[in-house]
Amino acid sequence: MKVEFMVESQLKKFNKKIIVTGGCGYIGSKLVPYLINKGYVVKVIDKMDFGNNLKNLKNLTVVNKDLFDCDVSDFQGYSSVIHLAALSNDPLCNFKPSDNFVQNLACVSLVGFLSKNAGVKKFIQAGSCSVYGKNLNNCSDETIRPHSDFPYGISKLQSEKSLKLLMDDNFKVTVLRQATVYGWAPRMRTDLVVNTMTKTAILDNVINVDNPDACRPLIHIDDLCKVYSKVLTTDSPFIMNVSVENYKIIDIAEQVRQKIIEYLPDVEINVKNVNEPRSYFVDNSLMKKTVGVWNYKTIDYCIDELIAHIPVSDMEEWSNPDYINLKMYKKNYYDITKVGGTT
Repeated sequence: MKVEFMVESQLKKFNKKIIVTGGCGYIGSKLVPYLINKGYVVKVIDKMDFGNNLKNLKNLTVVNKDLFDCDVSDFQGYSSVIHLAALSNDPLCNFKPSDNFVQNLACVSLVGFLSKNAGVKKFIQAGSCSVYGKNLNNCSDETIRPHSDFPYGISKLQSEKSLKLLMDDNFKVTVLRQATVYGWAPRMRTDLVVNTMTKTAILDNVINVDNPDACRPLIHIDDLCKVYSKVLTTDSPFIMNVSVENYKIIDIAEQVRQKIIEYLPDVEINVKNVNEPRSYFVDNSLMKKTVGVWNYKTIDYCIDELIAHIPVSDMEEWSNPDYINLKMYKKNYYDITKVGGTT
């Protein structure tokens, strides 16, 4: 696969006005304040499916708007777009595949098209390592041909192809194939593997493992924010894996247990040995070459952080259904008694 980089002369043209779509969600609620602290003027476009989780900050404009209602004028005057807006994770996308393909493919194509025609110079797409599906070979790097056969992974892969059609010398695209993200954020999620294991340990004194041999790459949300910030001003390839560490699911569970027993000594691991359709390790050498290396956040750090924000005694908060994307989506858009879903 040809690796395409942004040339230095175009980086110099950048102003510090950027748009973050879906910026009120999990990643955005951490990324937007981070970028503002870096001196950016940020406009967020978000239809608020998960509420507005951004504080009133200087140099921030939040627009409550569906991206399908946007036109070129919404993107004019901005140098870069970070496209976070999406339906995230497999349970949500499996629940309503048609919604998945509309939001994760059609919406990406539209926002890319509008951005290019508005004169935006750089477009950063929140992609996913899920495009690798079930790869049982060695670490997947950006040169292999991905294969995924479930809605979320398919839509993410197809959106990459759509964006590549829009690329030219004046419109540079970088797709960040993100590992599974974890850590605390103002718009909290407890449906991500490390956060989920911490939650069930606190609520049930057990860490459930579906398939101990399944593999998954991880990155803490703070490290992900740093990657986005660096990609804004760095020569960047079209496709880049964004991951800090590869784990087997059982190894994640063991690390969570070893840390959580400092708070709750009786936590156990429950291995279910059920099928897991996703399993992949990813190579992160291109990320390190592109944006550098720093002291990454760890699972131990994450658990201390989560408990600092939500104490182990606060069972109601740990049980909050609004921290699970699928439950929030059903509540917002569907009568679960009709679709047969559960909350």
